[in-house]
Amino acid sequence: MKKLTAVLTALVVVCAAMFAFAGCTNQSSLQYDIVLLTDGASVDDGAFNQSAWEGVERYAEEAGMTYRYYQPDVAEDGTVDNEVYASFIELAVQNGAKFIVCPGEALAVAVYENAPQYTDTNFILLDAYPHAEDSTEYQSMSNVMSISFSALESGFLAGYMSVMSGNTKLGYIGSLSDTSSTDYGAGFVQGASYAANALGTPVTLDYAYEDASDVDFDYSMTVEAVYEEIDADEETYTVKVVNGSGSGNYYDGDNVEITADPAPEGKVFDEWVCTSNTEGVSDRSISITSSSDTNITLIVNDASCTVEATYRDADSTTYALNVENGGGSGYFTEGTSCTIEAQPASSGMRFDHWEVSDGVNIADVHAAQTQIEMPAAPVDVQAVYVESPVPVFDVQVIGGTGSGAYAEGDVVRVVADEAPEGYRFSHWANYDAYGNETGVAFDNEYYFDATFTMLNRYEGLAEKMFNTGVTSIYTGGNDSASAVFNASGYYDFSIGVIGSEVDCSGNTNCVFSTVKELGNMAYSALKDFRGGEQITAGCAENAISLTGLNIQNRVQIEESDQAMIEVHQHLTDTFDNNYKTTYEMLANGAVEVVPATQPGVLTGLVPDAGCLSVHAYTVQNTAQQ
Repeated sequence: MKKLTAVLTALVVVCAAMFAFAGCTNQSSLQYDIVLLTDGASVDDGAFNQSAWEGVERYAEEAGMTYRYYQPDVAEDGTVDNEVYASFIELAVQNGAKFIVCPGEALAVAVYENAPQYTDTNFILLDAYPHAEDSTEYQSMSNVMSISFSALESGFLAGYMSVMSGNTKLGYIGSLSDTSSTDYGAGFVQGASYAANALGTPVTLDYAYEDASDVDFDYSMTVEAVYEEIDADEETYTVKVVNGSGSGNYYDGDNVEITADPAPEGKVFDEWVCTSNTEGVSDRSISITSSSDTNITLIVNDASCTVEATYRDADSTTYALNVENGGGSGYFTEGTSCTIEAQPASSGMRFDHWEVSDGVNIADVHAAQTQIEMPAAPVDVQAVYVESPVPVFDVQVIGGTGSGAYAEGDVVRVVADEAPEGYRFSHWANYDAYGNETGVAFDNEYYFDATFTMLNRYEGLAEKMFNTGVTSIYTGGNDSASAVFNASGYYDFSIGVIGSEVDCSGNTNCVFSTVKELGNMAYSALKDFRGGEQITAGCAENAISLTGLNIQNRVQIEESDQAMIEVHQHLTDTFDNNYKTTYEMLANGAVEVVPATQPGVLTGLVPDAGCLSVHAYTVQNTAQQ
């Protein structure tokens, strides 16, 4: 029933969204020689689908064939179920498709499962190969032509042109979880070596794989509350909070967040009582946003004061809420909605779920912060942690709370301790294990209670490279390339990043990017279909390119600066000439790029006597440079 539902749903989507026709009753009369099945994205996505579609259009127009694309709906998790792909493949076959073009790994399993059923239809699988869902082993099929793209040659182009563009300290960041990553890096090393030897210029290259076990890099970071001595010439005011948090020394006009402590047994929160401690200022002049809420804001107004949370006897019985490994414990009456929050995880761990007493209504058992509806009974709840399935940062907070292990995207809350007598909170400082700023952005780094969103771990690696003098990093085979672009933004215009399959136009510090030309290969495969073959295409097939040269960002040209305009033109001409020459060398086999013999290892790929020195990126050998 599930499969039938998926097929019917897909057919409805096709009828309603794909075709500008009256209804599904006439679909059998619509014949299309070539069908492109997207991975759920549109054919104007500026990426794989668009490139492949342009190749289909070009060939079909030349050959006088009819063509169509199907764009399946994506699920909430952003993917398309293989059963949905199967329904679109069946529809394409029913409508007479001679070729079905499938761009990307997302369709690899669907092609593997469905191509054997339609032996009269030819399948072209771009940038992937057919394989079973639980395997990565290539499966040859007589009616499937699969085309991969040379990561070695892409990397070579990037390395060669990076050195030719004037960089002498290079970096490469990849990921072992991407099987092509080492090939991108191997090509980058050899391209940089070729250019360095041609110029006779010494060049160094650091490389790292973020998820490699032998990368000696400390991902911990420190956040520190910084206090400043109160200037005798600047008047400050002391706020003392009784039965709550928020005490400290503040300037006139500061907003102070104040939170009441949980009520003791048999009590409930009643109200805030404000008392002025400044002569000539009445108690009523103390400004707070509410006297009855447990969380309030006090606006400092030329007065020191005491703000006290008071409690009264509960109208009914209160019951204990005991939160282990988290906050929110206290005594509450039946029906009260109580907020609980898990404490930050320890190193290498992640919050997983709450274990709670039977029959207790909890809003979301998997949310680190959630609500419990208090029953007429005591409640025990415990935050449970598991080994983290994703990389984490260890954050140490000095002078405040918030220490723990956090993954990319986690919101970290840090609260400074009360300032010592004669001091006031100034700001939050942050730095990594090597003393460099981490680049995290606080919502308000000058406020004692602040948050920031944990960055991607690749940023830490990239920043360390930039801080040791690297001026250009290549991100081939790295799904987190955007993190490296973010890291480059903390430096001046001389820092650049070379992307892999990214749009340089949207990244200020992107110098250029290696690109897979799916359109060219879709066109070639349609023109010369070779079923049962797996092809790795490169420069000889015009299957890859280098695009998005962005020298303008690196020299910051002003229209009135004629000298800079001339420099820009010279660099552009030099780039174009070198790029064309290099491409031709790769295409005609004048230069042979060899793969690395071991995944994740790039040393040994260039002669020791050459101008390029290469080493794995570790704390020891980078800290000395």
